[in-house]
Amino acid sequence: MRKILTTMTAAVLLCSWSLHATAAPGWSATGLTVMPENAGKVVAAFDALFDSKVGRKLPGRVILRANLADGNNPETHAIVSLFRSAAESEAYRAELWADPAWAEFMAAMRGLNETAGSTMRGMIAYNSGERTDSDVVWVNHYVTVSEPAVLLSAMRNYNQSATGQAAPSQVHLSAVVAGGPGSPSHIISVGWASEAEWEGEVQRTAGNPQWNALIRTMRAVSEYHGATLQRDIKSWGKASVEEITNLGN
Repeated sequence: MRKILTTMTAAVLLCSWSLHATAAPGWSATGLTVMPENAGKVVAAFDALFDSKVGRKLPGRVILRANLADGNNPETHAIVSLFRSAAESEAYRAELWADPAWAEFMAAMRGLNETAGSTMRGMIAYNSGERTDSDVVWVNHYVTVSEPAVLLSAMRNYNQSATGQAAPSQVHLSAVVAGGPGSPSHIISVGWASEAEWEGEVQRTAGNPQWNALIRTMRAVSEYHGATLQRDIKSWGKASVEEITNLGN
């Protein structure tokens, strides 16, 4: 049974790289439940895959993240895949699946993942801040938004304010294509260089009028489903997050 579940999870991971029909940057996330003694083996399996000839052709970026806090979700890790477009991911997936390196990766992953993980897909609608690869701590906020245009306007106003301009974080607003806890319509992902930087930002914005105005608007036009805290373990691919997620905004 574990062999079947692991095979299903790995297949879903690569299948989910085909994100949406428009030429816009997108992502997929697949959950893994890995025993501590197998965590290094999972990294090694991905190392081998992306060190192969076909793996080095990866046009996007794949990130392994550890779940530090995610409520009652038993998953310990998430694989986040970034691509510039659905066409790019579809073409690469076809080449990857036809290569012997894929079969070797599948064999290496068997028995390492305890359950068939959750999956989620989305496309990036807006981002702000310096989109650096050195941000490794992520908080993902899951919301169902009744008025997306109002939320987007509020985020832009905040990010153009003095408080927003001073923020050390990068922010991505994504429209969810499928999946996610509570069936959210959007996810707000915020990245920091460290947990200390995140903590400092929370303290800096506490009681700030510009921050409070953003939160009031968010509460008025959205239902909050909770958040997850993650940390990057390792990533693969030559393209930077900035290159992949460029929206020109």
